[in-house]
Amino acid sequence: MKPFALVGLSLLLVLGCLLLAIASGFGHRLQLWGFATGFKLLAGAVIGASVGTVLALVAGFLAWRNASQSSLYWSITAFVLGLIAVAPP
Repeated sequence: MKPFALVGLSLLLVLGCLLLAIASGFGHRLQLWGFATGFKLLAGAVIGASVGTVLALVAGFLAWRNASQSSLYWSITAFVLGLIAVAPP
């Protein structure tokens, strides 16, 4: 798999999970779903963001080996966003 494709996949996964983590709390606050459902959504978002963070790390390594600066910058962005999504819970 090319580094750019892996970077795109990890960035998409991390951003989706970050939005899901935010929506899980707001959905419970707005009484769209109960506490248990919100917590399950948050747990799924953390697991997905963890996978996305690891993929971003692997993509960064592959981009570094292939000397692809653009992919390296995007993988660092995905890695940082993944850490932001995983760290608070």
